[in-house]
Amino acid sequence: MKDAVTLYNLSNVQLTFQLYATDARNTEDGGFDLLPKATKPTDVGTWVTMPQSAITLAPRTQATLPITINVPDTATPGDHVGGIVASSPTVGLGPDGKTVLLDRRTGPRIYLRVAGPLNPHLTVEKLKVSYHPALNPFSGSADVTYRIANRGNVRLQGTQQVSASGVLGVLGGGKHKSKVPEILPGQSIPMHFKLTGVGAAFLDFGNVRLTPQAIGGTGAGSASSWRALTLALPYTIIVLLLSAWLLARARRAYLRRNRGPASTSSANVPVPAG
Repeated sequence: MKDAVTLYNLSNVQLTFQLYATDARNTEDGGFDLLPKATKPTDVGTWVTMPQSAITLAPRTQATLPITINVPDTATPGDHVGGIVASSPTVGLGPDGKTVLLDRRTGPRIYLRVAGPLNPHLTVEKLKVSYHPALNPFSGSADVTYRIANRGNVRLQGTQQVSASGVLGVLGGGKHKSKVPEILPGQSIPMHFKLTGVGAAFLDFGNVRLTPQAIGGTGAGSASSWRALTLALPYTIIVLLLSAWLLARARRAYLRRNRGPASTSSANVPVPAG
């Protein structure tokens, strides 16, 4: 497979660019990123060949470079994602005045799909929920954390709904709904949401419902739900009940002490002589 990329130097100085192909990955915030030059690619980045590894461009000039993509016979079906990188390192000063190396990178992405069985599989992993009580037992909060992982072989995005509630949905609190960014095969991204207005129902659940959406004309799979359990004690109610019980017990003891033993009296009744 043959293609070409065009590199532009839009600056007013001469620049030298390092050229290489590499694999893509998701960042921790769900963004799209390419491996740094020091990290060797293992997938589509190894399938690309270029006629040169560096090029120098005069100010406001451009160059078109041919590329060849050789897909190996052992390539697995599904999406393989990477990019062509033009890197222009430059030396500068950091905020502390020390010399730093700034690597400015640009380049197009590579989206390549190998024919064969497609397996869309977006899932939730490492789901945890922790409850934080409040003075008002009906207005606590819950932290819900998990990772959304793409365990299939195609790119997927979607929507997520997160909530927290007691058993059978009682004392439910705040809910969150948002989009899931594009997640590449084999990648995962962390999620953390703080939900407010969650009641303390002794046992609360963190609930996540994930609805995958296809990218590139393939199936996405059906929506699925996950839940995790946490202890959510209504401390205010427990303290009030315990205080009421102790006061009632103390009152009964006080009444017993002040009642004293029951008094008795006797009288001498004369008996007539018979």
